[in-house]
Amino acid sequence: MKDWISLIESAYRLCGDDQQWLDQLFDSAKRLFGAAAASDAWIFSVSPTTFALGVGRTSNAARRVREEAHAAMSTAAIDAVYRRSWRVATASEKIAPSAPDQFELLQQTASRIGGGASDVWSVKCTDGLGSGVIFVVALERRRNPTTLERKHWTQAAAHLGAASRLRKTARAFSLDSDPVEAILDSCGNLHDARGQAHEPNARQKLREALRQIEHSRQAARQGDPRSLDHWQGLVDGRWSLVDHFDTDGKRFVVAVKNNPVHPDPRGLTARERQIAEYVGMGSSSKEIAYVLGISVSAVGNGAARVQAKLGLSSRSEIAFFFAPNGLRRKLAEVAISNERFLVGAYPFVDAGRVSCLTQAELEVAADIIAGSTNEDIAKRRGRSEHTVANQACSIFAKLNVHSRSGLAARIQAQIGD
Repeated sequence: MKDWISLIESAYRLCGDDQQWLDQLFDSAKRLFGAAAASDAWIFSVSPTTFALGVGRTSNAARRVREEAHAAMSTAAIDAVYRRSWRVATASEKIAPSAPDQFELLQQTASRIGGGASDVWSVKCTDGLGSGVIFVVALERRRNPTTLERKHWTQAAAHLGAASRLRKTARAFSLDSDPVEAILDSCGNLHDARGQAHEPNARQKLREALRQIEHSRQAARQGDPRSLDHWQGLVDGRWSLVDHFDTDGKRFVVAVKNNPVHPDPRGLTARERQIAEYVGMGSSSKEIAYVLGISVSAVGNGAARVQAKLGLSSRSEIAFFFAPNGLRRKLAEVAISNERFLVGAYPFVDAGRVSCLTQAELEVAADIIAGSTNEDIAKRRGRSEHTVANQACSIFAKLNVHSRSGLAARIQAQIGD
């Protein structure tokens, strides 16, 4: 029986450098796809315009093949492998249809690893922010992943992506570190809670999540193939639960803030942004619920709010907007009064045009651009709606605009227009 829990546990061991982390992941993963299979793994980072290989399997032969293969890959092939939305796939399934010449190149490359290989099977584990780790296995014949392979590896990829993201912010965390928001013992007793984890409902969710993780471990020991079903990618879309051992060897479980944070296109909440980004990666509601540790209905409601706020007509349009090569990726991020927004990549914010605003007016302007109403702004700032309306009028007058859309256009306009 395959031990998926060991792979997840190795991912959440955050000590060591990237090479050591990848090596322990590779050792665990190799047992799952067959010790005799010719295989490789590496870390990567990708954006709409850039791609970079990180550390890979320590074998010199594998490194040479990996580097040569990527040097010969076309932009279309890089797009298909790294920028398109998939978790588990074969090269014949994802690359051959759009870049047949590149598929032939991959066949030749795989043959150098596996001897006569005709296809490449891959699992891509992304952190939701442009980085991740990928596993590849040379196949003797062409085939698509089975339903069970897709399920198990998609679940595993959720954890490996979360672990990859966690390493960037909390690789060497202490119990006093800011990302640590709760500390529990192995029995689920809460020893400390701060931030959002201090709320009674959150504490109950953390206890329940820890109980489910222990249930997953027990199920794995009993050979239950559904063991991964109980251990979701995050707790309430915010925390990863990580084992921590004190100097006496006593085990604690810490809740580390690990939610993927994305810029705000137009007043989306943190949860709505998370859901939208995963919709853009092609994830189903069920997959998103597993990754974020929330209910399927919460995913559906969040997607509906995204659709309404962005004026999109369907979930398909959300996917189009937030896809790795969609409009969301072609927008530039700017900061106004400590708030982050997305604007067109060609127009830009001219700081000189808002220098006439007071600090309070800057904060109100940021909220207006985010799509907030005067009522929302008043509640958030603890002011009366009348005060906010007066501040908005002052902003409009100073910047010589007459509407909210005009304000956005004015701030984003190029100098000299």
